Amino acid sequence: MKPELGKRLLAPLWLLRGAVTGLCTGGAIALFLFMIGFVTRLRIQNPWLFLLLPGIAALTAWTYGKIGKALDKGTTLTIDAINDMIVSAVNPSLELVEKEAKNRHRVPFRLAPVVFISTIGAHLAGASAGKEGAGVQIGSAIAGGISRFERYLVGLFTKKRHAMPSTFYTDNDTGLYLICGAGAAFGSLFNAPIAGTLFGMQVASPRINRLEALAPCLTASFVACWISTILGSDYHSFIPVVDVALSFGSVIKVLIVSVGFGLFSQLFCHTTALTKKLVGKIKTWEVKAAVAATVLLVLTVIEYLIFHDTPFNGLGLDLVDKAYAESLRWWFPFGKLLFTALTLAASLRGGEVVPLIVCGATLGSAVAPLVALPPSMMAMCGAMATLAGATKLPVVCFMLGLEFFGSMNPALLFLSCSVGYLTSGAKGIYEKQLR
Repeated sequence: MKPELGKRLLAPLWLLRGAVTGLCTGGAIALFLFMIGFVTRLRIQNPWLFLLLPGIAALTAWTYGKIGKALDKGTTLTIDAINDMIVSAVNPSLELVEKEAKNRHRVPFRLAPVVFISTIGAHLAGASAGKEGAGVQIGSAIAGGISRFERYLVGLFTKKRHAMPSTFYTDNDTGLYLICGAGAAFGSLFNAPIAGTLFGMQVASPRINRLEALAPCLTASFVACWISTILGSDYHSFIPVVDVALSFGSVIKVLIVSVGFGLFSQLFCHTTALTKKLVGKIKTWEVKAAVAATVLLVLTVIEYLIFHDTPFNGLGLDLVDKAYAESLRWWFPFGKLLFTALTLAASLRGGEVVPLIVCGATLGSAVAPLVALPPSMMAMCGAMATLAGATKLPVVCFMLGLEFFGSMNPALLFLSCSVGYLTSGAKGIYEKQLR
């Protein structure tokens, strides 16, 4: 086949690959969201399920220890694979790099069911967990499986594993598949296809835009959101943000409080890391998970005695609704942070993105009276700026704010995300990013 013809066929081929990835990922995420909602309602109706926290934590730790500790890396496993693809693409002549890249490009498909079940278990027991980390792992595992299945079919029909022309398939295509899977999962988790596209392209390397992945990742993200919506995914909706006019005063106020959001994102990252380190002094995986979960259970009982409710458990998006409606007390974000740190230390799955959104929203709501700005506006800015500081993805968070919260003033939101990122320091929740 002539190289020119192959290049012309490559674009529609990748659109097809993106669509297939989005189709499979969107269906899986729809089931994932349904199960999270189902077990959350079940837990609310049966508070005794909180007693399962130590047992589920120990079982999760034991499972990951048996099937391979490499899977415990979570989203880092996907980031490593994508970054290895970048290195091998830039330095294709380096034999060692190529060998390591091929070995590490593999995100095993078994990661998807394992993280799916373990996350559902965490939410059943009331852990302060999210959904993004698990969802992205599910999406990348599915995408990696599709990539390997395609290679298998090529080998089946050509009798030679690498018989497909290099124009159509290279070793680096696995990384592009992973980008599509991560973007499709993130987008369908929040019904935010543009943010999902940007997330897939930037999560592994915020300073390197993988523009060759734009078309397939965009296709995958939109198809995944479409499929998830068709299958009846119940997305959380927020009341409209109170619009704030762009003025010198509003800019200064948002700038000042966004510095605090950036600093809080660092507090979040360091607190979760320190909690893991302290619990990690216990050598046995199952025991340390059970100990951390037991502490979490005790705090949950205390929380219930104080509030007659458990606002810091589960996703916690109800706290964001309250943050929109009124100014909350200053200690709400710190309570959510403590519960999340113990959840992560207990090896309970889910992710940090939703807890970060909750922490940032409650912090923004708490400081709203100090700067005389509406709680809903400050809650949105706090959520996205804190998330930008922790993920090192300010543009993704800006777009997520527009799609997820429906911001009426993009200028102030963009300023908040930028300042939150710039003042957040070096530490983030994705430690293996190329920055």
